[in-house]
Amino acid sequence: MRTVKSEWHAAFYEPTPLRAFAAVTVPTLFLTGTKSKASALAVARLVTSVLPRVRIEEIEGAGHMAPVTHPDTVNPLIERFPEATQPLLAGDAPKEAAHLKRNGRQPSVEAPFLAQGDLVANVTARDLL
Repeated sequence: MRTVKSEWHAAFYEPTPLRAFAAVTVPTLFLTGTKSKASALAVARLVTSVLPRVRIEEIEGAGHMAPVTHPDTVNPLIERFPEATQPLLAGDAPKEAAHLKRNGRQPSVEAPFLAQGDLVANVTARDLL
């Protein structure tokens, strides 16, 4: 428990409000598992609801340690994700921008960012209430 003490502090007292994640405009791959804990899935729903350019992948039968327990599923998802965002650097950028604007989001061309649903630390427990 000593090793996770600082994580608990961050979970309950991190000052970053959920709405701040709306400023993360890079393409984001957000992985969850069907066996993830309810609390982790609640955080995942909150965070993915405000991330403007998120792709959510749920891994069947996986929990918190999906990269370790399901590498044959996780690794290809991560490997393909940067390629899937590359059209933004070529001729598809106007189509992507139009799609984002129709959905009330701002287009952005930046490098991919990866996150795993069970490892999000900047959403406080207060956001879950």
